[in-house]
Amino acid sequence: MTTLSTEKRDMSEKPKRLRREGFIPGTVCGRDIEPIMIKTPEKEAAQFIRDHKKGVQVTLDVEGKQINAILKEFSYNALKKQVENLDFQALAKGEKISTSVEIILKNEQFAKGSVNQELSEVHYRAEAEHLVDTIEIDFEKIPDVRTMKVSDLDIYKDKNITVTTPGESTIFAVTLGSAMPEEDADAETADAGAQA
Repeated sequence: MTTLSTEKRDMSEKPKRLRREGFIPGTVCGRDIEPIMIKTPEKEAAQFIRDHKKGVQVTLDVEGKQINAILKEFSYNALKKQVENLDFQALAKGEKISTSVEIILKNEQFAKGSVNQELSEVHYRAEAEHLVDTIEIDFEKIPDVRTMKVSDLDIYKDKNITVTTPGESTIFAVTLGSAMPEEDADAETADAGAQA
């Protein structure tokens, strides 16, 4: 599990000022802990968001105190290319967490057509030991599959997990390409011109 080092921050420290000083504000909340206001060095926060998505499990090192948590929410300013806030939920034994997991499509070149992804994440509830970091769908292993729904996923069939995204939701659909290769199209155009 990834470890992210953070510090406690005072309520008087305003978010804008923290960002100017190179820190990203955030919070840690949970059933068994008092809310903790934190700040994370901007470089570490940016790397964490590049490598992970919402719902990922992480060990927070808050000034030496270890807290197992998930990334609940984060905000990102695309104009400034800057993470602006990180919110975590501490995990408690036996507590069911409502979260989401990212869907990653791999090796789309093996699909027999154009892949149109319609769903990028699945929402679900589960206890800490059954949380899922990512769902990977590898087209090298399923080249002939034309469509997939949430109900087709292993997570949907896991009795320890309650998926809240409707099972009939489409994750992707593969459409057969009808356009001819560019060089063939050029050749056909040239032939038509010669016949004219």
